[in-house]
Amino acid sequence: MDTAILAGKSYTVIGDPVDHSKSPQMQNAAFRFYALGEPYGKLAVHIEELPEFFEFARKNLLGVNITVPLKEHAAQLVDTIDEYAKRSSSVNTLVIKNGRIHGLSTDGVGLQKALYSTLNFTARNRSCTIIGAGGAAAAAAFQLAQDGASSIAILNRSSDKAALLAERIAQAYPAVKIAYANSGDADAVANYCRKCDLLLHATTLGWHDGDPAPLELPKLNAAPGQAFFDLVYRDNALQQQAKNFNWRVADGKSMLLYQGAASFEAWTGKSAPLEAMQKVLKEA
Repeated sequence: MDTAILAGKSYTVIGDPVDHSKSPQMQNAAFRFYALGEPYGKLAVHIEELPEFFEFARKNLLGVNITVPLKEHAAQLVDTIDEYAKRSSSVNTLVIKNGRIHGLSTDGVGLQKALYSTLNFTARNRSCTIIGAGGAAAAAAFQLAQDGASSIAILNRSSDKAALLAERIAQAYPAVKIAYANSGDADAVANYCRKCDLLLHATTLGWHDGDPAPLELPKLNAAPGQAFFDLVYRDNALQQQAKNFNWRVADGKSMLLYQGAASFEAWTGKSAPLEAMQKVLKEA
């Protein structure tokens, strides 16, 4: 972890990896809008380095965005945490003041706004299937449950991890029908993909060229209106499968925009300049 690259910066995104992140371009556009310079950087941080990074952040930073795979671990290290982040055990934003670190998650509101703006999708009384069971999947699942989804199925290559997430959602939202399955179980995947209104991808596969899809979508045409949302904001194998099977497809750039805007507002108290941020994302 080379914190020297953050010299002169007050804000940063961290992750492992972090090279793909477009948050610096987007957030610096927001800071420039208010003539606040370009105080936002990026830093690769391994999971075992996270406690050391937190000590650095207490003394040197005002705000942090957190990406995979650090969100769940960060939730255990903050001094205070907002209720949504606590329930989902996922933190993607740190607000730092007087050496105290407050953790929150803007992923949920980012997803909610992104689904509506790109797919005209709202979760109330809808059936949702999520691929993945990490911090990003948890934040998405809890937001969909909070927004009134009728059912949520978790598909993950570790059935135990999927079961743990499903149990947490069921305890917090007993009215939502919860299920889980191994993503390698072709029959289960076909069943939950065939029945859902929204299929959401929340694993790390797809960020790099040559990444395999996290599962094979069943070879069936999506029903009219079925939507696929990918938290990954670059073209990848799973997105191509979804397009081939006639899903309505959206990638994660819109979620990046809205969650980033909420983070900016939490740090600065200023309204996020969405047009300036979105313009940079389109060009990045």
